[in-house]
Amino acid sequence: MPKRRHSDDAKQVSVEYLLEGAFRSIRNAHRLVEAACRDYAANDFAAALERAVISREGVAKSRILADEAGKMVRGNRLTFGDLRSLLSAGHSSKQSKGMYGLTFSVEADAPIARALAARKQESPGTQAYATADAEVDRISREMLDEAPDLFHASRMRALYVDPLNASAWTGPESVSQGEAFGAINAASNDYLMHRSRMTADLHFTDRSLAAAIAAWNGQSDVPLPPLNMSPPP
Repeated sequence: MPKRRHSDDAKQVSVEYLLEGAFRSIRNAHRLVEAACRDYAANDFAAALERAVISREGVAKSRILADEAGKMVRGNRLTFGDLRSLLSAGHSSKQSKGMYGLTFSVEADAPIARALAARKQESPGTQAYATADAEVDRISREMLDEAPDLFHASRMRALYVDPLNASAWTGPESVSQGEAFGAINAASNDYLMHRSRMTADLHFTDRSLAAAIAAWNGQSDVPLPPLNMSPPP
């Protein structure tokens, strides 16, 4: 079904407009992480996971808008219609864009845990270490590729009751405390990485975007996420 045309689609947007959206979106991501922590404290692990996963989509939206603001400073132009198209990506694509890295806690028998343990046993600089390191890298890349779809699937499981197989159902009650904690931890880490970028840390921000943020007169404060959440026993 074709997307309906908006009356403003042909209009050019400004750097200031993009920055306003970027900061609004990251502050909304913070709000969702805080809400996830409150749900976690109340033992509503399904709601905690859902909000944490949606928080990453807020980070993704902010990252897209910041990227476009930086491009505009370098001479690019963007219409409102183009912007709407950029922001209309599916949930898995937004999960991918909202990820700055891989945050995980795994059982001892998980492939990544076994690979890390094997690498730890070898001496750096040896062929055995290089082989083990390559295996860690391969598994990490696979986890990064799979993570966006897995996060979206976990959100759907936290929201809806659905048939799992011919004899069992899945739904919000299947979300464990450990899953909720892991989702909040991952969302908080991605939020912190993007926060560094939006507060003009040049390790994460290109100079054109940093200059645009410094010159902007809008509200650019970005709070830290809650840091007092206890892991599951």
